[in-house]
Amino acid sequence: MKGARITGSYCALGEIQGEGPLLICEGYATGVTLHTETGHAVACAMNAGNLLPVAQHLRYRFPERSLIVAADNDRFTSNNPGMQAARKAAIEVGARLMWPDFPCPYCECTDYNDLVQCSAAKGGE
Repeated sequence: MKGARITGSYCALGEIQGEGPLLICEGYATGVTLHTETGHAVACAMNAGNLLPVAQHLRYRFPERSLIVAADNDRFTSNNPGMQAARKAAIEVGARLMWPDFPCPYCECTDYNDLVQCSAAKGGE
């Protein structure tokens, strides 16, 4: 919603108060992919700048829970802001960090949703 508060807010997929790892990612499509592929609960922060506030909030709410920050790999953008923000968030709250590794150097993939849809990842060209 235009003008709505973003900082510290997230879109939850799955049972956030459940057990098992809790994944934190940037976008909704990435979150849906992570939840579908892993079955784990996911908090979608909606942008890289919100990863740290969401991670801090979730660490406060769930001090013993395993948190994993799932970075966007903005490998074609200077300084890779997705990786930088995710790394900072993970370090700050003691979370693990994961990021997609792409099977082809030429595809334009940058996140887990892209990876699942990538024709090279499916054995195509």
